[in-house]
Amino acid sequence: ASSSSVMPGLTATSMASRASSPSRKPSRRQASSAGDFTARSFVVMKSALGQVPPLLLATLRFTFALLPGLLLLPRPQVAWTNLAAYGLLAGAQFALVYVAVNGHISPGLASLVVQAQVFSPLGLALHVAHESVRGYQWFALLLAAAGIGAIVAHTDGSTSVLGLALILLAALSWAGANIASKRAGKAHMLAYV
Repeated sequence: ASSSSVMPGLTATSMASRASSPSRKPSRRQASSAGDFTARSFVVMKSALGQVPPLLLATLRFTFALLPGLLLLPRPQVAWTNLAAYGLLAGAQFALVYVAVNGHISPGLASLVVQAQVFSPLGLALHVAHESVRGYQWFALLLAAAGIGAIVAHTDGSTSVLGLALILLAALSWAGANIASKRAGKAHMLAYV
């Protein structure tokens, strides 16, 4: 597979880390660095939300990512409907996160809860694609769910039910965007996302 291939089941972050070497798994240090960067971006996001309304911030994020891409990258060879579905789902993810972090949930908790997106594709894989899950995978999922539950149960009260619901909807949007990218088939991933 070339660096322009879609690698099924991967997020944009992991696809980017594999673009230079699709046959090599990211090291623990690389994975930890990516997680650290993602978590820190939520703190920066909260700061930006003090200056810009949430939906405007989401619009600006995608506009500034889109414009250079339109000028420098080829159009990905995928159906317009697939590209539109990915764009709408990814856009919804960030819009929901920004609205939630704007006073309904702490950035740290939001960065953790949005990772619940991993559960949505699993459910779809089980019910739609009739794939199976191994015992150790069930154990890992239960452990992750228990960890998220423990953290949510011990928040400082700055999290509202609305904030949690918005982040869970953002996670579902993220999962949907991942599924759309998987259905795109082979595409230039940088141009696609």
